[in-house]
Amino acid sequence: MTDEQKQAYTRRISAANRAQLITIVFDMTLDYMEEGAEALRAQEEEAAEAALKRARNCLNDLLDSLDMQYELSLGLRELYLFANRQLILAEARRHTEPVAHARRVIEKLREAWVQIEQADVSEASFDNAQTVYAGLTYGKGTLNESVADPASNRGLQA
Repeated sequence: MTDEQKQAYTRRISAANRAQLITIVFDMTLDYMEEGAEALRAQEEEAAEAALKRARNCLNDLLDSLDMQYELSLGLRELYLFANRQLILAEARRHTEPVAHARRVIEKLREAWVQIEQADVSEASFDNAQTVYAGLTYGKGTLNESVADPASNRGLQA
């Protein structure tokens, strides 16, 4: 994942509510899967292993977020575990087909979650995050970012 992607995810996370955070984890999982598949196609084994491990870590985060008192969580758990097994298989066999299987499952779940996210009107999960304004200013193609209240304390509040 590039530094720009990491910064974009950081911004999204700082402004996200609980439902949006799950969508972000889905997006990160898909990005890491794609990165792993590209590395497998290029026969870059170490890069593929690292990317697929990050994708599996994201899947583990999704597994950890399940509330197992609901029946729906049991089905989601099985889908996450299937995707995880496919990524392990892709890494072991050095082949992209299992990544494609896992990707299809996660893409469908992400689509469903986006619909759930649209119904969630709750506040952002992080109260103390800086606001970043970005836009094209002072010339064509130049992106300038401004941080609102840069001197504020962003530490955890007790």
